[in-house]
Amino acid sequence: MKATNAIMAVLVVLTGLFFASCSKDNSVVPASADEQVSTVVDVAMKQVSPGIYKIQKFIDTGGNETAQFNGYTFNFMANGVLKVTTGNGQVFTGSWNLNAAETMMT
Repeated sequence: MKATNAIMAVLVVLTGLFFASCSKDNSVVPASADEQVSTVVDVAMKQVSPGIYKIQKFIDTGGNETAQFNGYTFNFMANGVLKVTTGNGQVFTGSWNLNAAETMMT
């Protein structure tokens, strides 16, 4: 009988410790690099104004693709025309526009 009481006492203590040691995890998980880049892009899009831009950093699904744009210039003109000049002098023409909320470039 003493052995049964001792086992029950140990089980009660262990169960109490188990429940007392559990707590909600309130830690903050930092944003991934991709999420941080997306945030920067969203902010930059709101501040886009006509002018000549160069790629300083381009990450595509975790891979750094910046070198592919060495020597490129992107000329965003006030009339909505975009002229891209490659490192070897090729010129491509397109158009650009911001949506009404200035959160997406098209």
